[in-house]
Amino acid sequence: MDGYLSLCRVIASANPPNYENITVPLLIIAGEDDQTAPIRGSQGILEEYGMKKEDKKIEILDGVGHWYCIEAPTRVASLIVNFIKDKF
Repeated sequence: MDGYLSLCRVIASANPPNYENITVPLLIIAGEDDQTAPIRGSQGILEEYGMKKEDKKIEILDGVGHWYCIEAPTRVASLIVNFIKDKF
């Protein structure tokens, strides 16, 4: 349990990166029902991210919570594969 609490302290006190300085394509996948990491946080990152609008994208999965890779693995895989094909 101590390791978990230490990780929580590190996350809580971490400074956000300078998103505007990042220059690689970005795909954010978020669950519509995520109560742990609400969509507004992902949308904020997307807005601050330093790439051109066409090189960054957010996909919000309906009916999915925080564990989207477990809750909707096929949809997540498809989004990732299509994004990579499109950008690289």
